[in-house]
Amino acid sequence: MKKIVMLSVLIFSLLACQTEEIAVKPNSFRYDNKDYSLSSAIVENYGKNKDGNYELFVTLLSPGITVKNVNGEFLTVSGKGNLISLNIISKTSSLENGVYTLKNTIKEVGTIEYGSLYVDYDFDAFSGKMLDVQSGNIVVKKTNNLYEISIALVADDDNPMDGYIKSTIKQYDYK
Repeated sequence: MKKIVMLSVLIFSLLACQTEEIAVKPNSFRYDNKDYSLSSAIVENYGKNKDGNYELFVTLLSPGITVKNVNGEFLTVSGKGNLISLNIISKTSSLENGVYTLKNTIKEVGTIEYGSLYVDYDFDAFSGKMLDVQSGNIVVKKTNNLYEISIALVADDDNPMDGYIKSTIKQYDYK
């Protein structure tokens, strides 16, 4: 009888571990020990730089933020919420699979040239917390039109930003 009970506990434990591994991650990031939701992502393609690589602005947005394309040239942001913005150097005109690492002012493929974080920010009143990203990386996994972006960054106040978003991406090309 003891063997049956122990075997049952072992099987239950294994099943519980498998359930945890396949749990869906929320679209959010953690900064300064607080969780913030993310709801969408956009990419702005500004074309090739002088080195022949593409400069892409990747922006991750929370609910409450509205983005508008003005005359097909740039985006305006309004509303209140959270936003992560990263200038990524890519070999193609769209966001591709890979690891992108922050290397301030270095414009090599696979790097984040610079980044910003807006927390509880009111884009109409220009108030809230705005920080630069000082280090870290993101990992992009694209399957068809669905992107998974894992975030492991550090803000310039030394607080880490860890997060994840799974979303389609709206792309704007300004070449």
